[in-house]
This record gives sequence, structure tokens and C-alpha cells, in this order.
Amino acid sequence: MDAVFQTLQGALYGVPKLIQCDGSNALAAARETVFAGVRYQLCKFHKLKNLMKRLRHHLHDPKLLKRCHRLAKHIFSNRWVSSRKKAAQTLQHLAGEQVTAYIDEHILNDWRNLTMSLTNNASERFNRKIEKAVSARYGIPSVESARVILRSVWLKDMLLHGQQHVETTSELRNIDLSRICQEHVNTDNILHFFHAYCSSLTEKLG
Repeated sequence: MDAVFQTLQGALYGVPKLIQCDGSNALAAARETVFAGVRYQLCKFHKLKNLMKRLRHHLHDPKLLKRCHRLAKHIFSNRWVSSRKKAAQTLQHLAGEQVTAYIDEHILNDWRNLTMSLTNNASERFNRKIEKAVSARYGIPSVESARVILRSVWLKDMLLHGQQHVETTSELRNIDLSRICQEHVNTDNILHFFHAYCSSLTEKLG
């Protein structure tokens, strides 16, 4: 991990003004070695996720759990730092010894490194969106369904703006798409048209 940080420092970014990371011990050791003295912030998303997990495990009263969930979110989302800290202390009072110990060790003891309430979870959220985009919940149950949508978007652009995006050597360059689509309104016929005339191109687009 030291080598990774040294590469970031020497070849790419130099010395950063702020480092944001999770609570990994390996990351902490490398950060202190390579970027000693640089301020860092821990990821509020991972802290909140771990705290919520402990609340669900130790609290069994639905009303109390709901209130504690709200307080946990306030620790990282309230506008004022003093209000966030008060939410943490109130949560300790309500949630019991196990949760209190976690808040002491992993939140209040790290308070200086959580005051900016930042998250480095953008990439994880993006990956989850991609997973949902190919699930039935979002209406794209398979890769083939995604290909159909891409072909449809491409066809719409062709109809609206002409064939300016098609290579001059393409079989589709001199085809009257508007006329053919009017004659083949059925979706299955339109897809059949693309497969029949240029299956390699549709696979590339997919």
C-alpha cells in the first residue's frame, strides 16, 4: 500500500490537501508513512452503514429502532457539527451498551476525521445502479433487452437526423428508413429488418 501512495504522490498528484478513505488499517499505515501531516476524512457512508447494521442487530423494538435510525442519519447529515455530535450522544443513551461502545470507538474517537461529513461511495453507488439497470425492476431483464433498446434509440436518431452517423460504405446508407419503418410498423418486423440487412452492425451496436 505504501508503494501505491508513493506512486500517487510522485507520478500523479503530488501532495494532496485532503485524503478521503475508509478505516482500513493498511490504508492508515500507508497514509501516515507517505502523507504524514495531511488531513484526512473517513467515509460517512461506511460509518453509517456499519452503525445501522449494529442497530438492527441489537434493537428489537420497531419504534425505538426507527428513532435510532433517524438519529444515526443525523450524525452525518445535520448542517451543524454540534447537532451531529448531540445526535450521536442521544443515540448512545437510547441504544444500549453494544451500540454505545461502537459509537465511542469508531465515531466519537474519530470525530475530527468525520466533521466534513464526506463520502467516497460514488463508485459503489454507480455500480449498484448498473446492476439495477439490467434487472427486471427497471424493465431491462437481460442483455438482449438492452440491445433492443439501444437499437431503438439508434433507429430514432436515424429517423430524426438522417443517416449522417452511418458510414458511407454501410448497407444502411442508401436505404429509405422512413419508408421501410412506415411499412413495417410491427416491432418484430423492424428488428427483423435490422438483423436481415446488417446483423454484424446491430451486434456491434449492442
